[in-house]
Amino acid sequence: MSKGLFIVLLFLHYQLSASDSLNPKQTVIVDGFVEKQITPSLPVTTYSIKSLNIAQTNQISTLLTNVSGIYLRDYGGAGAMKTISLHGGSGNQAAILLNGFKLYENANGGFNLNKLLTQSISSISIIESGFSTLVGSNAMSGGVMMNANANTDGKILLGLSQSSFNGFEGLASFTSQIGNYRNSFFLNGTISKNDFPVTTKIYSKDTTFNRMNNEFNQFSITNVLENYTKNADDFKQKLYLNYVNSYSGVPGAILQGGEVNQTSFLNENQILLISNFENNNLNFMIGGKYSQMTYFDENTLTASNSYNNYLNTNLQTRLNYNLKLFEKEFKFSTEANFDIFNGLLSQINTIETKKRYTFAIGFVRDIELENNLKVYLSSRADFISDFKREFSANFGLTKNYNDLFLSFNFGRNFRFPAFNEMYYFNFGNLNIQPENSLNINSEIKYSITDKLMIQSNVYSNFINNKILSIPRNAISWTTQNIDNNITYGIDIKLHYIENNIKSTISYCYLNAQNSSSNDYFKGKQLPYTNNHQVNASIIYNLNYIDAQLIYSFIGERYSDLNNSSNLKLSPVNLINLNLSTNKTLLEKYTISLSLNNLLNQQYEMILNFPMPNFNYRFNFGASL
Repeated sequence: MSKGLFIVLLFLHYQLSASDSLNPKQTVIVDGFVEKQITPSLPVTTYSIKSLNIAQTNQISTLLTNVSGIYLRDYGGAGAMKTISLHGGSGNQAAILLNGFKLYENANGGFNLNKLLTQSISSISIIESGFSTLVGSNAMSGGVMMNANANTDGKILLGLSQSSFNGFEGLASFTSQIGNYRNSFFLNGTISKNDFPVTTKIYSKDTTFNRMNNEFNQFSITNVLENYTKNADDFKQKLYLNYVNSYSGVPGAILQGGEVNQTSFLNENQILLISNFENNNLNFMIGGKYSQMTYFDENTLTASNSYNNYLNTNLQTRLNYNLKLFEKEFKFSTEANFDIFNGLLSQINTIETKKRYTFAIGFVRDIELENNLKVYLSSRADFISDFKREFSANFGLTKNYNDLFLSFNFGRNFRFPAFNEMYYFNFGNLNIQPENSLNINSEIKYSITDKLMIQSNVYSNFINNKILSIPRNAISWTTQNIDNNITYGIDIKLHYIENNIKSTISYCYLNAQNSSSNDYFKGKQLPYTNNHQVNASIIYNLNYIDAQLIYSFIGERYSDLNNSSNLKLSPVNLINLNLSTNKTLLEKYTISLSLNNLLNQQYEMILNFPMPNFNYRFNFGASL
């Protein structure tokens, strides 16, 4: 698909969608796809956790594999690093927010979704467009907003699961209520040897062995305290506290000689505290995150590389408030962040401390015109201590018919380099520059019948100074800027609901190319971006059992800028089946079984980091 044809398609998509030839019918309401207008002109889909979590999983990353349009960059197995990619962007280009607090990790890039407990979160919103005017850096390709709430299913929740490759997991939750205050306390523990079999060529001969040094152990404590009121003018309060400790082996890549790291491990500690106050006109968030990451390898030759300890402290505060100026309603926001990063730094090869201060101010103005046409204007200025200031702006349009919703969005977004991209030992690049983009989105949502809804999003991103992680060789990576990059694509989703059946099927086309005029790799597909992706999910509620069948297809991807055929990842076909008893059979108890990778395909999401073949998870839960 040529760039010129795509721009014409983008224009026609909006023009044809806005025609009056469609016959409006009653708006369909799809359970689990309740639209939450974070910014109405942005393409946003909100999922309830209950609608996604038939498998009763405890990890948010597992749930996101079932969401169309998301490419999960997984380094393999239970405890491996997992970040999301939206529209070809990296994990750092997708903002992850929990109760308004932006989650990121300066020591290793994008936030690892393994650290969040599913049961403490009530909903997930996927934003499939840049929205820097709302949250600043890290929101170039879109993002994920999560809402944490106290548990409402029962006073006591218990869960015990056993999974393939010597995996065990336990969960306990206790909820109490006094007046308008509800408090939920969660304990979660996971252990897994994660020694799944791998077949690879070693010296031209197929060899099968179990993944070594891949064990994962994690323990977490989460507490959510909230008060609730029906009066919109009264203040609502919420306090979220989370502590996570994890210990995992770091097996590294699998090469001709077998596994690279057999004696290295990673130990991580994280404390996260978020406090929210809000009413009808004001929302205030203040929070902090402290994390420690220690990497150790007893076989490393030099002492400076054998034991690396990284400390990161992040403090954030954000205030959103409504204000009337010149008889016009405005929504203003202010934000301040402070980061401290300590560890072994790139090129300098010494332990140092880096600091970063950020302050931002922005506004949103909603203008309602005739015939259900609305205009959304927003702008924001970000001031950062170690780079020049950045401005972001957004112009949006929405149009509502009876059963038809149209939106158009144009915005400028940006991202500052993370500390790990600049300073991380044997990876960082001190010359890396901020990246910025122009995003265009056009979306339609149309209820064909009261049971069937179609959703389409056409987008194009023009990115300058895109930051990429590029392999130096099979086991070593670094960061660099690409002068120009054009990403464009289309997402089409079909939702159907009838009685006991809920289904969604989606197709995503993505083209992400290096368009730098003086670059040897001009016209090449960017690493780890796939042209085609298909997701399908059907949920069938039987008398006593809920069943969910999930199919995913991910097209071939290149792992290098040169698009080398020997470094190309093969297409992936995955089929997963989730079965769970419902309250009709056992009112207070739940038994669930997950069968993953039913085709037993050996595949990789990251080159030389194999994923598990066929595996299962059995779970027993009680709500008392």
